[in-house]
Amino acid sequence: MKRKAAILAVILIAALLTAPVFATDFDYIGPIDPITGEPAGSSPENPEAERVYVSGSAFYDRSAGVFVYPLGTGISEIYSTAADGMIVDTPVSVTASEGITPQVYRNGDPVSDEELTHLNTPGSYVVSAKEGAAAERLLGFTIVGEYTNMTGNYAMPDGFYLSSVTINGEEALLDRLNIDFSAEGSYEIEYSCPAIGKNYSLKLTVDHTAPEFSFDGSFDEDGRAHSAVDVVGLEKTDVVRMTLNGAEAQFPSDAHLTASGLYTIEVFDAAGNSTSRQLTILVYFDASSLVFFGLVLVSAAAVVGYILVKRRRLRII
Repeated sequence: MKRKAAILAVILIAALLTAPVFATDFDYIGPIDPITGEPAGSSPENPEAERVYVSGSAFYDRSAGVFVYPLGTGISEIYSTAADGMIVDTPVSVTASEGITPQVYRNGDPVSDEELTHLNTPGSYVVSAKEGAAAERLLGFTIVGEYTNMTGNYAMPDGFYLSSVTINGEEALLDRLNIDFSAEGSYEIEYSCPAIGKNYSLKLTVDHTAPEFSFDGSFDEDGRAHSAVDVVGLEKTDVVRMTLNGAEAQFPSDAHLTASGLYTIEVFDAAGNSTSRQLTILVYFDASSLVFFGLVLVSAAAVVGYILVKRRRLRII
């Protein structure tokens, strides 16, 4: 039995050594470029691929410097300089292959076609497109300004990894996949996408504190003003929205309110935090009103005097 087992082992080894070496064309396991049909990964089999697989259905086009999102059958594509899930502080360009128009929404509102190649307004963006009758969401990203009221945890996009995070100049405990924006302060973030060999940076200041402002004027016990009111405590970067008696009104550049009525004042700071307050100004006579009223009285007195003089002259005659 031992001799037979030894003979079988020798035969098996010989068969393996003399077996033909087949080509490795079918050994590749991974994403396929929808255009060329070739492997699209930055794997040892394809280190110089023009298109590199990132995640899901997304690729990165090295020559164009854009992330590629195939639409439907994969013949049409959307191109974006920001990947799905990214937070950026630089403008983003969104374009498409011929015959396709991207549909982009910022905070739920549609963005005009003229803006698509230079999106720079802070907000949350969603990009979709139509192929046939169906609309397909392809990616979303966030553009932030110097200040933001972003809160909670930010998960890195698929295929991206954090390199370093500092808050107010101090190194934060690094989680390769998540950032906690609950603490206020100045953030400097470095991250990368190893598949495409690119590094990214992000600088922003997180501010969760609502703006403070107050009203300066003469108020009664019910909080109603009996004269003009000044809105004080505003910052130069604050944006003010105002309604008067329920209708939108222009907030005066000198923050001096004179018209009577019910005001709603809403102030937004640079980070997007807001504070809203109401104010009622009763009918009153200010200095200009008194001058006008005095002129009216003088004019009326002059008219009355003129009439009386005329009447006296008529009697004398």
